This record gives sequence, structure tokens and C-alpha cells, in this order.
Amino acid sequence: MIVQLGETEWIDEIRIFGSRRYLSNASYGSDIDLLIVPNGQVPIDKLRAIIREPYIDAFLLDGALAISAMNDARLNVAEAEEVKGLNAKTLCSRANGWLAGEDYRTLDIIPDRNPWKLPTVSIRQGESVT
Repeated sequence: MIVQLGETEWIDEIRIFGSRRYLSNASYGSDIDLLIVPNGQVPIDKLRAIIREPYIDAFLLDGALAISAMNDARLNVAEAEEVKGLNAKTLCSRANGWLAGEDYRTLDIIPDRNPWKLPTVSIRQGESVT
């Protein structure tokens, strides 16, 4: 999926951040946070149309904001240092192809699970969860 995204004509770079950026620290149940750097102005719906994997939360860099195609969450990245603060690793770029090595080519997930649809638990005041 990530390699296919990299072949999209309006995508300049794809970077991974969040827990999956650190391969030794990632849970198979965690989503895969991607920062999509376009080569021009692109509406978020264009990214939504190509992301079909529930484990991928792709954020489109749009000026000072990174906007989630999954849930419209917004990360303020007004300064270049704040983008660096995500500690994102570049997976691929239009100019240089795949950059991340073999470790990131396959990211394991838990089949038939959606990290966004976790069971909910009701807790009443005074109760605890163990």
C-alpha cells in the first residue's frame, strides 16, 4: 500500500511517525501513522479516496496543518521544527524512491481487527478496571 501511494503523481514524500516509526516499540494492534507530503495543493478527499486500509492513518500536509484522512484530526506543524518534532522517518520520495530499507517494507498487523473500533467499557463512579 505504501509503495502504491509513493507512485501517486501528486505525492512527493511519505513519512512514518508515531509508534510504528519505532519498529522495536510498535504494537501489531497500533495504527500506522503516515505523513503525506504533496507536491501542490491537494484536497483531503483525494487522499481519502486512495486509503482503504483501516490500519493506516494518513495525514496530508497542508501548509501549517497535517490533516488526518481517517478522522480529520489536525496536527499544527506551522514550523519546520514541529514537523521534525514528529520524528518522522521518510519512507519514500518522488526524487529518490524507497529510502527506508527492508525493515519498513512489511509492517505486521492483527488480521480482521480495526484499531479504530476497539471495544468500549462503561465505568461507574467508584469502580475500577483491572
